[in-house]
Amino acid sequence: MSSLPNATAQARLMGKTQRQANGCLLFTGYIAPNGYGRLWDGERAGQAHRVSYRIHKGPIPEGLFVCHTCDNPPCVEPSHLFTATQAGNLSDMRAKGRESRGPDHSEAIRNGWTPELRKQRGDFTRQRMEDERNAAADAAGVPRDWKYCPACSEWKPRPDYYRNAARYDGLKPYCKPCSSEKDRPQRKEYHAENREKLNAQSLEYYYANRDRILAKRRAS
Repeated sequence: MSSLPNATAQARLMGKTQRQANGCLLFTGYIAPNGYGRLWDGERAGQAHRVSYRIHKGPIPEGLFVCHTCDNPPCVEPSHLFTATQAGNLSDMRAKGRESRGPDHSEAIRNGWTPELRKQRGDFTRQRMEDERNAAADAAGVPRDWKYCPACSEWKPRPDYYRNAARYDGLKPYCKPCSSEKDRPQRKEYHAENREKLNAQSLEYYYANRDRILAKRRAS
């Protein structure tokens, strides 16, 4: 059995939390895709609510899960945490109607993340990623506004990347040549499946702009 989290881990946990009106103590650090926070406990990275349980309530009995009375995965409030077997955890989930992750998912989870907290977490994540990128650029000896392409293993300036507003830096992860190469199979498949529609669109565009197209051809 591993040792309990040390004082540093306790301070790190409490420094990344925010109290909610419903009593939940939400973890504001890194949140994994499954909705649970992740935190270094002094020995290894673990789920934040499990770290909180070990800090405030002691070791987790072997084979037991740490569950939430509030049904809110990022919550680390000790009074909201309890241990149960896998069967007990599933029974609790069904009793509370949490089997679906659709519109009927737990009201506590839907309401727990306020717009302000979501923005705070997003700003923190973007800043962390920016700091990591700057540190990597400094180590590589390239300007900080350059971006590393993992496909060709080269640092390149921003104009060498396609834009992607959904990403923190506004750019696609791969440079233009690598991105085009990776997208080639998808483009071929799309064109093969939509050939008639694309041909019809091309003809429609041609007839709508025929005079301009012919004039440009004659000029060239």
